[in-house]
Amino acid sequence: MACRPEGHLNRRETLCQKAEQEDRLVPTRAEFQEMLKNPDALYKDIIELIEKSRDFHAHRDNYREQLFEVKQIMQYSRTIGSMPAPSEGRRFTKLPDLPLFNGSMKDGVMYDNWLIQVENKLRGNADVYPTKDLKIIYVAGQVSGDALTLISSHLWAMNRHAYGTIDELYEYLEELYGNPNKKRNARQAFKDLAMRKE
Repeated sequence: MACRPEGHLNRRETLCQKAEQEDRLVPTRAEFQEMLKNPDALYKDIIELIEKSRDFHAHRDNYREQLFEVKQIMQYSRTIGSMPAPSEGRRFTKLPDLPLFNGSMKDGVMYDNWLIQVENKLRGNADVYPTKDLKIIYVAGQVSGDALTLISSHLWAMNRHAYGTIDELYEYLEELYGNPNKKRNARQAFKDLAMRKE
């Protein structure tokens, strides 16, 4: 935002205009004493500088928000298959990548075990996956084969049935691959264990 032109007849430059034209930001003592001779003009100059400072702060805050969004987009583009760059001044521990879950049991990746690993990875690297969208994208990237085919229609952002939260994705996967007898099996395993100890 350019400084407003000064409307005085003596055509003196405002503080704001001088600051834009010169490298030095501080007026000399003689210049300042000259400014004190006209308090109304000095007051207007100070108000103008305050307004310009507020504009700079607003631009700075806007720039910071845009920079944050760009960093998130960059992290988003790196989430599947590689490690995002750490944020400034902070380092984090990258947890190992998980085996892909494809819905079959023949590769030894059981759904419940895979889900625990995924949840631990998202919790352990929460600074890498801070938003619901990044979490959904990461989990979808850890699914392949038939499992991916079954969830993919809900991954499109434009779909009105798209997953709104990571929990919705977990619930759908649980319906498809979770053990419906999990509680009963756990109780039976506990009883069997208790009987062996007796």
